[in-house]
Amino acid sequence: MKSVILTLASASILSAPIFSHAESTGPVTRASVREELAQLEKAGYNPAHSDPNYTESLRAAQARISAQQEKNGSSVSPNR
Repeated sequence: MKSVILTLASASILSAPIFSHAESTGPVTRASVREELAQLEKAGYNPAHSDPNYTESLRAAQARISAQQEKNGSSVSPNR
């Protein structure tokens, strides 16, 4: 019985930083998701295109956004 309690206590202690990190970004709003999608589309990503390598296209668009933001001195991340 002691080992079960110890295991549960250890699991809760170890998982606390994960949950606290997830909450630190704040709530995601519909407007912020639409804004991010508009940025991605402007950077060349097409979510409607049936592409088996969509992750590569998405990452390339995110890289272009990041490069542009670094050039402009903005700190907003395209991939939250």
